[in-house]
Amino acid sequence: MNIYLAGSFFPIGEYKDWREKLKVEAPYHSYLDPLDNDQFSIKTFTEQDLEAITKKADLSFTYFSKNKPRGQGSSAEAGIARASNVPIMLVDEKNILYPFLVGLSTYVLTDLVLGVQLLKEIDHLKNLDEKIRSYQYRLAMSNKTPITTEIKVNNELYAVTKIREGQSSFKVKHRFEYFFNRHKSHILLDENKILNKDLIQMSKRVFTNEEAFDFYLSELKKGDEFKAIYKVMAEFPN
Repeated sequence: MNIYLAGSFFPIGEYKDWREKLKVEAPYHSYLDPLDNDQFSIKTFTEQDLEAITKKADLSFTYFSKNKPRGQGSSAEAGIARASNVPIMLVDEKNILYPFLVGLSTYVLTDLVLGVQLLKEIDHLKNLDEKIRSYQYRLAMSNKTPITTEIKVNNELYAVTKIREGQSSFKVKHRFEYFFNRHKSHILLDENKILNKDLIQMSKRVFTNEEAFDFYLSELKKGDEFKAIYKVMAEFPN
């Protein structure tokens, strides 16, 4: 499988760039690495990156580290991949997931180690779908049910759901559908390492960190949702 590697350039552990980790630990794929392209001019690396995504890639793997800023180019690459019908595996370790990026992505994870493990266990996209479903079905066997509450801010009703690690997102899907069909906003905290794409799509905000989630809710209750999200992003910079 041809996999395009999108994301900022930075070392990780013993590797000079995080992409090397994937190449070494999941070596059964062909990787399309922007660092292998001609870097001497904007024209060359832009055109070669675009050609790799639109004409060669079977999957785009996008990684955002918890401790590094999201690359602007990576957002553009995600849009191009989506427009070219190339599936996107987004691995985002941030406290707050960027809505547009998760909206574009086919799979959303929050842990690079798990992302690498999935690539080690598959040889084509069908296998990836099966692995993702298998992980989520195992969670569905849990007896733990996530909690959904409601809050009202300036006469607008918000649903608030906390999904703890090990809790099944399938058990609350009907709640999300209920609020979504009534055009009501849903605020989601999901601590699992593979997120339920359906719930993400029906949410207004998605958090992976409880502290950031609680801070946002405390600000939201003051009455201004835009100020609340700006404040939480300043307090928990991505």
